[in-house]
Amino acid sequence: MKNLLRLALLTMLLAFSSCQKEDFTVDENKQSTKAEIRYVVPNNQYQLRSTAHVNGMLEFPDVVTFLSTIDNLETQAELYDDNFMNNWGHLNDEDIDNKEDELNYDPQQPYIDFEKGFSGFRSLRRQVESDIEQWLNKTILDETKDPEDHFIFDDELRSVLNEDAQVKIGKSLFQMTRFGYVEVTDGDYNTLGLVATSDASKLNLQNVIIHGGYYGSSSGNNNQNNSTTCRTNIEYGQSYYPESNRRIKASQKLKGYTYVFGSKIKAKTIHYKKKNGKWKRRRAWITAKIEGDAVNEFCSLPTNQNQNKHKKRRKVKAKITSSSLSGNWYKTEQLKLRTIHKRENVSYTDYFFN
Repeated sequence: MKNLLRLALLTMLLAFSSCQKEDFTVDENKQSTKAEIRYVVPNNQYQLRSTAHVNGMLEFPDVVTFLSTIDNLETQAELYDDNFMNNWGHLNDEDIDNKEDELNYDPQQPYIDFEKGFSGFRSLRRQVESDIEQWLNKTILDETKDPEDHFIFDDELRSVLNEDAQVKIGKSLFQMTRFGYVEVTDGDYNTLGLVATSDASKLNLQNVIIHGGYYGSSSGNNNQNNSTTCRTNIEYGQSYYPESNRRIKASQKLKGYTYVFGSKIKAKTIHYKKKNGKWKRRRAWITAKIEGDAVNEFCSLPTNQNQNKHKKRRKVKAKITSSSLSGNWYKTEQLKLRTIHKRENVSYTDYFFN
């Protein structure tokens, strides 16, 4: 039954991904798989230099297929965990922890199954999860090295990117960054290698386009570019300890406009429990909430933002999205927009702009 459920989820995802297209540059000689997604690696025709090593990555025929795949992965992961709770949600906290251990249950299974469909593919999600497991295996956590703080915020996006946060869409190669991305328009892997290991804004190459917030590297922050009155491109993570054996990881992200992703406001709450001297992500009634006012790209016309996710989960995420078609940017003024992270009756508030 468990394997049939996984197969059904993967089939639904691939079927949905293959039914949408956009007028986007595609290699006419490429033979697409049935799902129109495939795993590709650089070959000899690119004559890669040793300084420009690039790993294999997934290739999507167009932006619509790329975005619909991400959306469906997120939806299937939600449904997968909802199904588990429909069966076992009546258990108390201790018993549900034991049931998850007994079944070797992983709420990220839909991501795992998707990735297994592409032989040789190593996703960023898989790498981050491995790093998290090793990090949590220590008695004392070094909060400055939490792998959850990776510049790619979402599990569903991590699942479709390779370990270097790269992907191919149509003929273009993309290096994702913290707030934007760098596009190599002619699919040259040597150029992508340079982008990954240097400051793309200084390359001055015709086949390189920078989209959105870019601050010198994939993981670069935005401290040197913030306005004193109105800001965007902000990411922050903080750990809280409501009890000696409970940990809350509270994360927030405010991202300006890009052609592919639009503009977004996000809040993420992860719950951990300490047992036998080690921390582990465990279920609890937790909340991730966005509230307050955001302004547009001209720092005017404030609008009220309110989004809330409250479930008995290991991790919950709330998000507000303005699509790329709208052309709208989300920005914030001082002490106007905040995220709230809650475990049961204990709440923590973080402002995007203090």
